[in-house]
Amino acid sequence: MTEVTEVAAGATGAVLLVLVCLSVLRTVFAPGQRSSRAARWTARLAARVVALTVRGLPPNTAGRLLDLCAPLGLCALAAVWLLGVCGGCALLAVATGTPVRALVERPGAAGTAAVLLVVFVAVAFTTMLVRIGDAYDRRERALVQLVAEVPLPADIDTVLAMCIGSTSRARIDHRFEEWASWFADVQYTHLSYPVLLYSRPAGDTSWTRAAVIALDSAALVVSMAPGWAPHQTRVLLTCGVNCLTKLCAAAGLTTPATGPSHQGREENTFGDAVRYATDAGLKPERDHDQMWSAFQDLRAGYAPRSTAICHALGYDIDRPAYP
Repeated sequence: MTEVTEVAAGATGAVLLVLVCLSVLRTVFAPGQRSSRAARWTARLAARVVALTVRGLPPNTAGRLLDLCAPLGLCALAAVWLLGVCGGCALLAVATGTPVRALVERPGAAGTAAVLLVVFVAVAFTTMLVRIGDAYDRRERALVQLVAEVPLPADIDTVLAMCIGSTSRARIDHRFEEWASWFADVQYTHLSYPVLLYSRPAGDTSWTRAAVIALDSAALVVSMAPGWAPHQTRVLLTCGVNCLTKLCAAAGLTTPATGPSHQGREENTFGDAVRYATDAGLKPERDHDQMWSAFQDLRAGYAPRSTAICHALGYDIDRPAYP
């Protein structure tokens, strides 16, 4: 092997190892609001491969296969990192004239460094798995109470009645604050660890459907009584729209401009919700047409995006459909 080839192999190996280490650090310890390319691409590639595989399959079978998107994405990411470490170490061994077999039989300093790099990747990957598991648990646990109270988007009047029953702004403000915090957590964790976006719901109700329930509640309050609406009502709407917008972009989805948004809520059920909220103690500050227009203006910012994510990622492919 010529000297030029050895230098090129050594430089390539060193660069490869540095890139792997930077990718691990970026993905696990400093994800921010945009994770590493390796994390994003492996998660999206696994999802696309599975999506192509399930076309034409029965819903139950397709759902079981789609459940593998997240595990396959994680396995692909681990494989990329480990192959990068092994490839980089092999190129450095070639550059120094050390047979790869010798690194296994007589590790020495180079072999020890390679083992330490593999251990570093394994520890970092385990740390990431723990964080992803915790984030997934937080996302799904928050749905349990909401779904028990309001199983369908058309039932937002139920949760509003529970919040408004005492005509206490503090009560509904506290509930909306909890949901706003949930949206902020979902946005941060799903952008930091993209595989979470492709992790399907544990129960019958997806987090996107729960998002519509929560945001419809806030939108109804603002459309009926903008002057009375507590502070956290608009905070919730802002957090929810930002969350769904950024996650749509992260998944590579576009949502065309639409007219009235009827995903799970038709105009007649809107009138029922208004009457229900009025009976619970919320005094309308607008007439019906103004309320409906304001409600649709707000809903257009989140309902189409929620539906796009849900359908594109197959969250509800084997779940109960909207009535």
